[in-house]
Amino acid sequence: MKKVKNLITIALITIITFSCTKEDKELQIENDSSENLLGVSLTSRCPDYTTGPERKGFYVTAGSPKDLTKYRSPYAFNLPINPDTGQRYQKKDVVGMGTDGDANLNFVWYKNYKYSAGKTEVLNSVRSPHNHTYVLPENPETRMSYKPEDIVGMAIDGENNSVYAWYRNNYVSAGSPSNLGSKRAPYHYDLAVNPRTGREFKPGHIKAIAIDGELNRTIVFYKYRYVSEGKTHDLDYYTAKNGGQAYCIDKRPAININPKHFLGAGIDYTNQHVFIWSQGPAN
Repeated sequence: MKKVKNLITIALITIITFSCTKEDKELQIENDSSENLLGVSLTSRCPDYTTGPERKGFYVTAGSPKDLTKYRSPYAFNLPINPDTGQRYQKKDVVGMGTDGDANLNFVWYKNYKYSAGKTEVLNSVRSPHNHTYVLPENPETRMSYKPEDIVGMAIDGENNSVYAWYRNNYVSAGSPSNLGSKRAPYHYDLAVNPRTGREFKPGHIKAIAIDGELNRTIVFYKYRYVSEGKTHDLDYYTAKNGGQAYCIDKRPAININPKHFLGAGIDYTNQHVFIWSQGPAN
C-alpha cells in the first residue's frame, strides 16, 4: 500500500511539473537577477497607471506608445467574415495589422492567406477578404516560402506604403499588401534587450509592431508591457542610443488587457496617433 501511495505522489509531482507553462518558466528566468547576461542595469516591474473598467470583446484605442488611450478610449470593432468558414475571424486567425495614414486605411492579414482593409472599427469597409489574397517571400534559410504562422508582427510605413513582415527566424521583408516580399527580400533584424533580465527579447515576445513614417521609427510592443523604438532591422536603435533601453507602457487599453491580448497596431503618420486592436479576455 505504501508503494502505491509513493507511486501516486510521484505521478502528481510529474503532472504538476509538466503543467508549468512556457510563460511560467520565462517569468521565473525574468525574475532572476543572475540572468543579466548583457551587463545592462536591471529595472523593476513596469509601473501601471491603467484605470477604468474591465473590457470583454474586441476594442480599439488611440494614443501614444506609453499611453494607449491618450487620444481615444476603447471603442468596439469587429473582424470580418472568413470566406472559408462563413464565420467571423477570431484573434487566433490574425497574423498582422497595419495602418496607412495617407489612405486612411487599416489592414489585417489572416492565416488563410487573405487580407482586408477599412476603418478602425470596420476592418473590411474598403477591401474584403473574399477577394483579396497575399503571398509570402522565400525563407532564406529553407528556400521555401514562409507561412503565415511564421509571422510575429507586421506594419505599414504610411509615407511610402511599404508593408513590413517580421518572421520568427529574425528576418524581415518589405512589400505590398498582396505580396509581402515584392520590395525587399528578407533581411536580418535584431531585437531590444529586456530591461528586467538583461537578455535580448525573442521574436515570440513581439505582440504588435507599428511604423511612424513621419519620424521613420518602428515601434515594437513586447510581451511584458515593454516598448522599443528603432529601425526595421534594428528594433531598439533609438531606445538604445546613449545607453537607453526599452520603456514601459504606462496605460493599457483596460485593466484586464495586456500585450498578449493585442491583435495588432498601427500609426497614423499624419498625427502620430497609435492604434491598438485588442480582445479583452472573457474571464
